[in-house]
Amino acid sequence: MRICKEGHYPGKGVNRTGQVQPHLTSGTSHLTNTAESEHIIHTIFGGTATGDTTSSRRSYARDARHVARGGYINMAEQIVKISRQDNVLITFTDGEDNKLFRPHNVALVGETYITNYTVRRVLINNGSSANILLMDAFTRLKIGGTILAPVQTQLYRFVGECVRAAGLICLSITIGDGQEKTTRIVEFLVVNKPSVYNVIFGRPTLNAPKAVVLTYHLAMKFPTPNGVRIFKRNQERARKFYVEVVNKVCHKVL
Repeated sequence: MRICKEGHYPGKGVNRTGQVQPHLTSGTSHLTNTAESEHIIHTIFGGTATGDTTSSRRSYARDARHVARGGYINMAEQIVKISRQDNVLITFTDGEDNKLFRPHNVALVGETYITNYTVRRVLINNGSSANILLMDAFTRLKIGGTILAPVQTQLYRFVGECVRAAGLICLSITIGDGQEKTTRIVEFLVVNKPSVYNVIFGRPTLNAPKAVVLTYHLAMKFPTPNGVRIFKRNQERARKFYVEVVNKVCHKVL
C-alpha cells in the first residue's frame, strides 16, 4: 500500500476506478464537498505537539509545506545533538516473539518509571499526538506543590468528542533498567477522565528517542549509547485491560 507524503493513504474511500470517495473529516460530523477535501483523509489530532496557540500551529504547518516544496528550515536557534546512535540498525526477528500467545490483537502495554515511581498500565499509542497522564496516576505520584500549567488546546477523540486537559506538566521518565535504560523529560497533558491506563505515550515520546514499534511482536525498540533496548511488554495485562475496556463500554450501552 502506497503511503502518500501528505500523511494519508488510499483505503476504503477509494473505488474500483481509483477515485477517492467523499468521506468524514476529523473533528466534523458532516461530509465535505470542496474539491480539495474530497481527496484528503484527515487524521485525528489534538494536544500541544504543534504548539498551544493559533500562531504556533500555523507556523508548524507552514514549515512542513516549505520542506515539501524543496525548501529548508533554519535550525540555528535549536540545539541539535548528533550522536553515535543516529545510524543504529533496529531489527525484529521471529525468535523474539516465542513467548507471545498467538494469534493476538492486543495493544502494546508495559511499565515505566516516572519521577522514581514504577508506573504500570502504560499504553504505547502511535495514533496519539499527545502524551497523556491520567489524573488518578498524577495524584498517586505525590508531586507535592506542583501546579499544572494551563493549556488552551483541546484533545479530540475518535468520534470528534472534545476533551479539555486539566493542565500540562513536564516529568522525568525512565524506560529500561541498568545500562539498558534511557531517561528523558516528557511533556504530559493531565486528563481527568476514567481509564484503565495510567499513561499513554503518544508520538512525541516515541519520536524523541527514535523508537520503533512493531505490534506483531508487541515490542518497542529504541537506540541508546549502549545499544538497542526494548520496552518491557506484558501481554497478559494487555489482554486484561482490553477486557476491562470492552466490559465498561458494553455496560454503558446496555
